[in-house]
Amino acid sequence: METITLPEPVDFPQYTWRPLEADDIEALHRLAQANWEADGLESVQPVEEIKHMMGIIMSGEIKAGTLLALTEAGEIAASVFAFLLPSQTEHRVNVGGSVHAAHRRQGLGHFLLAWAEAWARQTLAQLEADLPRRLEVSCRDYQEDRIALFEAFGCRPTRYFFQMERDLAEPIPEKPLELGLGLANWTPEMNEATRAAFNDSFRDHWGFFPVDETLWPVFTGKPDFRGDLSQLALDGNGHFDKLNRIEPLSAGRVIGFCLCSVSEERNAQTGKREGVMDEIGVIRGWRKRGIASALIAAAMRAFREEGLEYAKLGVDTENPTGALRLYENLGFYSVRRSIAFHKALG
Repeated sequence: METITLPEPVDFPQYTWRPLEADDIEALHRLAQANWEADGLESVQPVEEIKHMMGIIMSGEIKAGTLLALTEAGEIAASVFAFLLPSQTEHRVNVGGSVHAAHRRQGLGHFLLAWAEAWARQTLAQLEADLPRRLEVSCRDYQEDRIALFEAFGCRPTRYFFQMERDLAEPIPEKPLELGLGLANWTPEMNEATRAAFNDSFRDHWGFFPVDETLWPVFTGKPDFRGDLSQLALDGNGHFDKLNRIEPLSAGRVIGFCLCSVSEERNAQTGKREGVMDEIGVIRGWRKRGIASALIAAAMRAFREEGLEYAKLGVDTENPTGALRLYENLGFYSVRRSIAFHKALG
C-alpha cells in the first residue's frame, strides 16, 4: 500500500500551524467577519452556528481533518476542514475552508487544498470497502479565483445548485392533502420518525449518505432550528381537526417533511425577515401526490404568521423528483447559484 504523508507548510514560516481546537470559536467568527464582504456573502455566520458545528467536530461523531494557519497575534489567517462522508456506494471527503482577505494571493489556498487532498487519500486508504472515492469542494458561481483553484487541482463541475427566494406578500396557494393524510408541526417526540423519513426520501438523490443518530442534530439540533414552523406530513390512521392537522401525533407515520429555521442574527444583518426551508422531502412511495406542495404552502403560511417577509430554500438543479419546477410553480425564483466540484481519488 502506498504511504501517503501530509505536506508541510515549509513555504509559510510566518504562520503557526495546528489543528482546530475547542476555543477557536471566536477566532473563526472574526475570520468570517473579515471575509464576508470580500466573498460577496449576504451575512456573517453567527457565533452560535459555529459553536454548534464545532461541538460536532470536536465530539468525534464525524471523522474530520482540520488545519489552521495562525498569525503572530493568534488570529486565523487560513483554515481548512475535511470531513469523511462514507456510504454503502461510495466514500467521499467534503472540503471547506477560508483564507483571510488580508492574507490572500500568496498560495495559502493552494497549500490547504493540497493538504486536504492528502488527508483524504490517507483517510480513504484506511477503509476496507472497495468503493469509488472522491474529493468534493464547492463555491459560488462568481468566485472565479476558487473555480480556477479547483480546476487546477483536477476538480470538475459535477452539480449546480440554486438558492431560491419567495416573497410572502404574494398570495400563497391552497394545497390541500388527499383524504387520510394530515399535517403536524415537528416535535421532539417525532424526531426519530423524521430522521427515518429523511433517509428514505433522499436515498436516491445525488451525494446523499444515510444520517445516523449522532449526525442528526446537524439538522434538528442547530440553534436556529424552528420545530414550531417545521411541517410534517403524516399518513392517516388517526383523527384530524378541521384544518386537516393530525391528532394525536402518534397516530400516523411521517411520510414527508419541511424542516425550517430562522436566524435572527442573519436577518438583522441583511435587513430582511427571512425563514429558511432547510430540508424538504417526501418518501418515495408517496411522491407525485401533492405532499411537497402542501408542506411548503403550510410552511409559508407559518412564516407569514411569524411576521417573516421571505421564504428561502436551496435546490439541486438536477434533482430527480423535479423539485426545481415545483418550487418555481410555487413562486420561488433563483437569487444565487453555486457549483459542486469533485475529483476522483480511486
